[in-house]
Amino acid sequence: MSIGRYYLQGWGDAVRQPKMAFILWLLNAMGGLAVYLGVSSLVRRAFGHSLLAASLNERFSFRGIMELVQHHGRGVAALAGVVLGLTAAAYVLSLFLSGGVLHVLKAGRDPRRAGKEIRVAALFFEGAGRYFGRFVRLEIFVLPLWAAFCALLFFLSGVADGLSDGWEKEQTGFTLILVLAGLAVFLVFLGMMIVDYARIQVVAADSRRVLKVLAGTLGFVARKFFKLAGLAALFLLTMGAVWALGEAAAWRLGGGGGLMAALGFGIQQVLVLLLLAARVAFLGAQARLSREERVSALDLPSASQDTGGQHE
Repeated sequence: MSIGRYYLQGWGDAVRQPKMAFILWLLNAMGGLAVYLGVSSLVRRAFGHSLLAASLNERFSFRGIMELVQHHGRGVAALAGVVLGLTAAAYVLSLFLSGGVLHVLKAGRDPRRAGKEIRVAALFFEGAGRYFGRFVRLEIFVLPLWAAFCALLFFLSGVADGLSDGWEKEQTGFTLILVLAGLAVFLVFLGMMIVDYARIQVVAADSRRVLKVLAGTLGFVARKFFKLAGLAALFLLTMGAVWALGEAAAWRLGGGGGLMAALGFGIQQVLVLLLLAARVAFLGAQARLSREERVSALDLPSASQDTGGQHE
């Protein structure tokens, strides 16, 4: 099957489960509000009621960043700690949410549930709780892979330094920096792809054997890389189109009064909901592709190996 058909089927899954996108939007809105209130309060406490603090509360500005470092170093350190903590919390939350989304999508494809009403909220939080621990173990097992990628980049950067030593090789050095940056992006993309499809297979097989699923996924990604990359490209194009719509709406409505600002905010929230629906559609397409294209015994653990997974 072509990647276009997989992607359209993924959108069909997302359209059939609109409550799931709404749950994600609601959780996103609650998290965003908590982060905004917390960070804006921290900025006011750290820098006082200055013009620069007001500017930071409205939008991030690079103006005066050196002044902040020189005169408000303690506040900058506190803010940096909060940002790092929020990043870690967001990543942990993504493990929780992805389990819920994949569990609901799996239930929607189950022929035994055909014609029956799916209780999306109950299934979502059931899956989020069931697979969270397995996803955490998966992240631990994949750490050596990330370490290998980092070691490769470190080694190649040393080689590049040797090849570009001296001012007369400045152009060569710049070219090698671009090559290394491209390689770094590719390795991040590859690692995220492996983790995504390993999560999908953990849920599809309801498997506790996370390490074996990861090993099977490495072979699956190696064999189907271009097809998986093509599906990811369709998703990125969709995200880019929605982002462009959001920027166009902000540009058209940003200079208006209260009514126009409220209208712009409403449009932005609709676009956020659409972005979340696109993410659900992408996961649905990935799950369908994984189910159809995993063909070897290594990729698909037998049912006898995972009979205990249904009762975890």
